[in-house]
Parts: sequence; structure tokens; C-alpha cells
Amino acid sequence: MGYSAGSIGNRAVDIRHAIDYGTKLILMCVGIGLFRTELLRIISLPRELNNELYLVLLTAATLLTAGWIFVSNKEFEIMCDFLDPLDYEIPKGIFVGMAIATALTILLYTARNPLWFGISYSAYMLLSVFGWKRVTSEMDKAIEGSREKLLDEPERKREIYGGALDILYSYYVRQANLPRVWTSFALGVVGLMFSLLARTLDRAVFNTIAYVIFILSILALEGVLAFYWRFRLYAQVRPFETAKHDLEHPKHHKRSEHPKRHKQGQRSHSNAAESHGSKGRS
Repeated sequence: MGYSAGSIGNRAVDIRHAIDYGTKLILMCVGIGLFRTELLRIISLPRELNNELYLVLLTAATLLTAGWIFVSNKEFEIMCDFLDPLDYEIPKGIFVGMAIATALTILLYTARNPLWFGISYSAYMLLSVFGWKRVTSEMDKAIEGSREKLLDEPERKREIYGGALDILYSYYVRQANLPRVWTSFALGVVGLMFSLLARTLDRAVFNTIAYVIFILSILALEGVLAFYWRFRLYAQVRPFETAKHDLEHPKHHKRSEHPKRHKQGQRSHSNAAESHGSKGRS
């Protein structure tokens, strides 16, 4: 049987359901009303640094949640476009997907309390560590199996799919994703320790430190760094997606080029006619 990357998407029904159910859970539990209610509550309170930091943390957690929804669907589509591993069994992913979605939802509701947020954020990052370990292992096997299956394909197809697989390997297996999530987990634990000190010693300044640690962890590591790596992945894969489409739909590619050649011919004919007319008038 030939290399058919799209077939893995039909076999990975369980992972599709995990992403779909997780997305629906988040959208069901979280709405615009939550942020609006909290914004109005903060505005009505006296101006305090911790109240404003809470609002920043809530915004960061909302962006983290929205980002998870986007990248989960986007990256799963990329995997299904280029992977078709030989003798590979799709892992069950519904538990991990639902657990991460639940943890993200809890983050939004615990942002007002640094102690509970620290517990929730540390748990979420621990789930992320487990998730990335599994993703790294499974992608290593899936990419290797896909490379083996490509050996019997035509050269052009091997070039397109092999190049895309190299990019996927670089991001999912070689990229320092595990050190990133371990660092975020460590920062979550440090923030939790400061929130415990605030509760024990009744010192608001420790809550301020905890808020700052949580915000920096989300924005710097889970936001800027992670999304830079991901959008670099999307940009590198895009030319191979185009080449794959042209390879699979050669007739459509030729039809799209035909009007351009026709228009160029019309312009050349028109220019020749104008030149002939000018010579006749002279």
C-alpha cells in the first residue's frame, strides 16, 4: 500500500475527540461574562497593585487557554497531513486532553487567589510535562515509521514528505520543549511557595511576588517562547503543504497556470498589433 498521510487522521479518531471535547469543555465553562464580571469587580475596588496584577494574570490565563485551543487543532492537522507510519498504533489521548482542558479551565477560576492558582498552575504544568514526554516519544516512533514507508515512493514524493518529516522531528523530538515546561513547573512551585508565605505570615507583598512569577512564567515561557517556536514550525511546513497539494492535484495546478499563460499571450498579441499599427501610420 502506498504512502497516504491523510489516512492517519481517520485512524486517530480518539485524539480528534480529545481535542474536540476539551475545546467544548473550555468554551462551555468559560465565557466573556467571566472576564467582564471580574473587570467590573476590580474597577469597583480601591486601587491596589495586587488587584491589577490579578487582572493581568486572568488575561494571561485566558490567552494561554485560547492558544491551547488553536495550536492543538493546528498541529494535529499538520501531523495528519504528513505522517503515515508503518506498523504504528495510535495512542489513546482522550484522558490527557480532557485533563489539560480541565486544568486550564480551573486556572481561569482560581486566578483571584494566588494560593489556589499556584496549586492549579503547578498541576497544569506537571500534566504538560507528562504530555510532552509522551508526544516526544510517540512522534519519534511515528516519524521513523513514516520514513520507512516512504522508501518505496517516487523521488519527488520522498523529497516533499521527507522534508516535512525533518521539520516535525526538529520541533517535536529535538526542540527543548521538555526543559521549557519543566522550568514553567518550577516557577509555578516557587510562586506557590510565596503564596503560602503570604497566607502564613499575612503579608500581601508575598502575594505580589507570586503574581509576578506566575505572569512572567505564562507570558515569557508559555507565551512568547512557545509561540515563537510554533509559528516557526508553521512557516517552515507551509512550503511543503503547498508542494504536497500541487503533487496531489496536478490538474488543478495546471489549470491555475493556464489563465496566466493565456493572458500573457493576449498581451503579447496586443503589443505586436500596436507595433504593427505604429509602423503602418509612419
